[in-house]
Amino acid sequence: NPQAALKYVWSGVAFGFFNQRNVITGERVHVGQAIIALRERGFRSNGGSSVRKALKMRFGDDWYRLKNEEAQKAVRFAAEPSVIYDQFLARLNGWGNNCVPLVRASLIVHLTGGSFRGKFFDDFLARHGFSAVLTDLFDPPEVVRLCGEWRGFDPAGFYDTFSAGQGVLMVVDQDDVGHTISCARGAGIEAKCCGEIVGTRGAPSLVIHSKFGSGGEVVIE
Repeated sequence: NPQAALKYVWSGVAFGFFNQRNVITGERVHVGQAIIALRERGFRSNGGSSVRKALKMRFGDDWYRLKNEEAQKAVRFAAEPSVIYDQFLARLNGWGNNCVPLVRASLIVHLTGGSFRGKFFDDFLARHGFSAVLTDLFDPPEVVRLCGEWRGFDPAGFYDTFSAGQGVLMVVDQDDVGHTISCARGAGIEAKCCGEIVGTRGAPSLVIHSKFGSGGEVVIE
């Protein structure tokens, strides 16, 4: 409105409300709890600059114009929409169920590029003195694996850049693992137990059993 007395840029706004009893703060996390991964089949709308660099390294400067089948397939897969988990996670936490959680999640980590180190390790594990072992993550989708190979990543660089086939990590009690996976299946989401919160000897750490390259362990400290 050119006649407006006040000029501003409205980027975005959101309003919400919650039941205070169901707020997930991470305070309920304890040693021995299970870690569940929710599957992602693309790049999770993250790491776009790294993906473009990988495509350029593989196909050249005109990667987005090429008509050959390999390049077009890679571009289509790279543009795969992210899986949206919000309705499933809200229902699990009691939304639409009289605020009674179906499963009492102790922690939910939304994984984007670099989140294994940033959100999961730096923001939670290291801050609160926990360690974790991720022994059975989902395999990275084909195009994610290929982009990692085209970039020349080692396993540590791969997990520092991409979510690698998982969109969310959840921490729940061991007794709730089966019900959580069953609820996810009912919502059309693949889920599996991928690790555990463990005690810390010395400094906190996150150990990832790599599904990229020749495997091995990635240790984040």
